[in-house]
Amino acid sequence: MSVRKPLVIFYLALALSLAVTGTGLAQEAQPPTPPEPFFLPEKSPAGGGLELQNYIQAEPDVSAQDFTLGTAGLSFRYLKSFGHVETPYIGDTAHLNHPWGVATDGANVLIGEYWGKRVLKYTSAGIHLSTIGRAGIAYSDGELWNFSDMAVDSSGNTWGLGTDADSVAKFDSSNNFVEYFHDGEDLFDSPAGIAFDGADNVYISDGGAFWNDDIGHHHVLIFNSAGDKIGQIGVTDVKGSDNVHLYGPQHITVYGNLLYIADGGNERVQIFNISTPSAPTYAGTLGITGEAGIENYRFNHPVGVAVDANYIYVADRWNQRVQIFWKSDNSYAATMGVTEVAGSNNAHFNSPTDVAVDSAGNIYVADFANQRVQQFNSSRVYQRTYGVTGVPYLTADGYYNSPSDVAVAFDGSMYITEDEGHRLIKLNPNGTTAWTVGYAGVKGDWSESTNDRLNNPADIAISLAGKIYVADRWHSRVQVFNSNGTYAATLGGKRDGNDNLYLDCPSGLAIAKNGYIYVADPCRQRVQVFTAAHAYVGTL
Repeated sequence: MSVRKPLVIFYLALALSLAVTGTGLAQEAQPPTPPEPFFLPEKSPAGGGLELQNYIQAEPDVSAQDFTLGTAGLSFRYLKSFGHVETPYIGDTAHLNHPWGVATDGANVLIGEYWGKRVLKYTSAGIHLSTIGRAGIAYSDGELWNFSDMAVDSSGNTWGLGTDADSVAKFDSSNNFVEYFHDGEDLFDSPAGIAFDGADNVYISDGGAFWNDDIGHHHVLIFNSAGDKIGQIGVTDVKGSDNVHLYGPQHITVYGNLLYIADGGNERVQIFNISTPSAPTYAGTLGITGEAGIENYRFNHPVGVAVDANYIYVADRWNQRVQIFWKSDNSYAATMGVTEVAGSNNAHFNSPTDVAVDSAGNIYVADFANQRVQQFNSSRVYQRTYGVTGVPYLTADGYYNSPSDVAVAFDGSMYITEDEGHRLIKLNPNGTTAWTVGYAGVKGDWSESTNDRLNNPADIAISLAGKIYVADRWHSRVQVFNSNGTYAATLGGKRDGNDNLYLDCPSGLAIAKNGYIYVADPCRQRVQVFTAAHAYVGTL
């Protein structure tokens, strides 16, 4: 049986084979001419957008020869792997990959890595004791995507929540996975916080992902020690701002007969009396419902809460601080950090997401964007750092954290983007690293969208001139680099009033033989088209 042209897939595979092997028959072959784009303009489009009727379907002129499958000399076989199987980076215990939750078992501190997908336990002196999960990987039972919180019951079992896994997992005192709590019952959408009372009743908030209060069931479920549901706070899937509703509840804690809920979307902490767990009653509010602010009695997205005999501690995320209140009357007592000033020294926080207090009065703050947990004594004096400030993990040549795309240039060099690693990596034809753009695991937000940072890069395209185009998804732009790794140009970026030049979440790229650049912008349900000079052409 013969197969008619274009055989585009074959040529792409053959090009990759030639670039990797560089030996035998492949050594004599030349790289194929890139095919024409699927749609070609009959004439240059004018005015406001590309009309489909102005385009014709064209058959790429790849080759004049027909091929018969199985022709002698043609074969496809495994050659080699780039990267380490299920090992995105070096998983040591000195670095923390975006710690989101922090808890104590009385004497020790437990730290949940959101993107590191682990729970690490340390003594209050900073000595590592144990780990649940594998660094950056969650493919087996008990391995959770994006740890949001954890708590230890009276038997020494650790319970962990996976926000994106919709799961609550139980581990025994030796960190062996035991079971998923209410597995298969669809009770949880995005579990965010967990706490136990003195009778081992378990309280689980369902308040959404860290970036969106609208995700989740907007309630707290209450179960007895046998696992039976006995109560609930909030109305399932109904967000609200009165005292019977919640909006994006995150971390929670129990002290005595009171349950404290960081009700982030409502800019408050809600307090309930749980003397009768099956019928909790409203007991008070910290903050002003629905009103963010920088005053001492207001919050800007509170997502963590802890309580000891004297104080209530609230991780006030976007105010870059921990607010402290007297437990006796809920009045303001003190502030840790500097209001609205993010920083990386020991007097500042950068997006604090949780807080915990151990039996000795040590205070632990999950300093999310600084990649660390800060420890203070009961007098709020800095003691030590868990993790390395600003460095989420170690990596080396050959480690790729969630590679999202690969492209091979005509000279045999390879380009790889890392989705969770936030980097562009160039490999020489022999597989060695030539250069990288970006910082391993550090994506940068809008204030850090400099030309040496990438934010979940999604796709790569190479122009005939050798320019490297990268879909820098959550920086809302396409970054262009020269073949030596230096910055060349930007498409898109922050909104400037011209919607045609704005990209929301560019995730796909293609470059036509005529130099036209096609950018898939799925958040806007469109494909934007630009000339080789980066001028807007139209929209599909």
